[in-house]
Amino acid sequence: MILNLFCQHKQWDEFLKKLESKGPFDTIIDEDVWPFIIAAIHRSNFCPTLVVASTLDRTIELRKEVANLISNKVYSFKSLGSSIFFKNKAPDIINISERLQVIRKITNYNKKSPFLIISSINSFLNLMDPNKLGKAKVLNIEKGGKIDRNKLISKLAHMGYERVNMVYDRGEFSVRGSLIDIYELTTINPIRIDFFGDEISNIYSFDPISQKALKKKSKLSLFPNVNPWEIKEDGEYISFIDFLKSQIKKFNLIICDPLESQIKLKSDILEIKKIKKKT
Repeated sequence: MILNLFCQHKQWDEFLKKLESKGPFDTIIDEDVWPFIIAAIHRSNFCPTLVVASTLDRTIELRKEVANLISNKVYSFKSLGSSIFFKNKAPDIINISERLQVIRKITNYNKKSPFLIISSINSFLNLMDPNKLGKAKVLNIEKGGKIDRNKLISKLAHMGYERVNMVYDRGEFSVRGSLIDIYELTTINPIRIDFFGDEISNIYSFDPISQKALKKKSKLSLFPNVNPWEIKEDGEYISFIDFLKSQIKKFNLIICDPLESQIKLKSDILEIKKIKKKT
């Protein structure tokens, strides 16, 4: 494996020893080597890794290259806007969905399977509403389990899902006889729950166009229909790194293209200071 050969190199061993003894430090690295550095650090430290790049294009490149080097899934924290606040724009539900997958992965972190997240500096800086994050708790459902059907319908509405005749978009649910269809925000396809009385007899994903069953499931974790990045400028807010620190004690932070990232960071810090002066 290419990564194994890279990690056996003398220069990598010296780099790792320097990192362990001195902690964070700046270094000049050819951009072609970054994927190997990221993958090797992630494997060596065996804990979650957050990678921050200067542009969206760079994150796309890194994600593809790093994914070819490690067995763990590489998550992308997509951008919603060009500044710290997501405002005056209709949300892209696909980007919201991918971001919520990352939030879900962090809140349900399993130490046996450390994840890797790649984010642009813009994505990294979008602020979040901590109150909405506090509501981002999953509802667990199992095949063979019992749950009051009417209570589940009420719960879905309380979790922010919109009741419709048939589900086509994320954030919707429908009720037809013994069936409850839910298009959860963090899944590719909607889920169908089949009831026999108050007992869940079947759970499976399906195609929303053809209605064809795709994959049976033994259990399901439903994430609420919430967008933590819709915030008021005069409200309470936290950064993504604040949230990550509150959930996970130890993680790797790798900033690629630090000069370009620093320029962007400074411009948004000035914006934060202007807003605080007004409030």
